[in-house]
Amino acid sequence: MSSDPKEVAINFFSAYLAFPVMIIFYIIGFAWKRTWPLRASEINLDQGRKSWLTVEEMRAYHAERAAAPMHIRVYRMLFTH
Repeated sequence: MSSDPKEVAINFFSAYLAFPVMIIFYIIGFAWKRTWPLRASEINLDQGRKSWLTVEEMRAYHAERAAAPMHIRVYRMLFTH
């Protein structure tokens, strides 16, 4: 920790400037959306989610991937999402 007043002031403002900036963003977000932020229990992650495959197609896809040779499965595990 330095005792140089200039460095202490710079460290203080760089550390504590984030709080007023976050408050400003919070106020702007409230003014823009006109709603309070949602609680985590109120957020619905499933609404609007779309599955492009039917259940049968998904089962066939998983069976095909499970039946692949070991070197292909290792490659997929390491280099694909």
